[in-house]
Amino acid sequence: MPVVFDIISSHRHAFSTGLVTGLTAGQSFLSLRHAPAAPTTRVMRLRHLEMEFITTTAFAAAQEMGFAAYIARSFSVAPSGGTAIAITGNEGKVLTSSQSSVLTGAVSTTGALTVGTRTLDAFPFVTSSFWSAAAGGSFGPRIYGQTLNFIEPGGIILANQEGIEFQSTIAMGGSGVGRWVATIAYDIGLVTSS
Repeated sequence: MPVVFDIISSHRHAFSTGLVTGLTAGQSFLSLRHAPAAPTTRVMRLRHLEMEFITTTAFAAAQEMGFAAYIARSFSVAPSGGTAIAITGNEGKVLTSSQSSVLTGAVSTTGALTVGTRTLDAFPFVTSSFWSAAAGGSFGPRIYGQTLNFIEPGGIILANQEGIEFQSTIAMGGSGVGRWVATIAYDIGLVTSS
């Protein structure tokens, strides 16, 4: 039975950390949660993801930097410890007259987030790394087109109280500082069978 995704609205947002330092492997720097109050049958389809990093202060020794993005399930308590994210009104809408997003979460300011209550998948759906040898070293933008990787309706479909969490995969060495930027494009809609 074919699955059909009926789009209600489309959105694009960029989330930038502050100048982070001291992240260890497995610590979160960006957490996003799809949390519609009603109707709770609305889902979020991630279509596009771009990731970037720039080293603003060199590490004591050149090192690898990396990230991983995980699907977060049973997401009942929001993260804290950074800058709160609450997408409302016309923010990021492709068409002003369409429905508002209900995306919430948090992004790091200078260190790791305090994670909320959620269950991460055991394996990430995206992961990558790069070599940072000096200040000004950068990663990306690397583009991960999620709709190319799956059969229709394409993309990663997140139900009510599911989300995406971005973590560092390698500990940041002494004195190194940098900024992560994630840009996402997604749709809000309903999944039906035809």
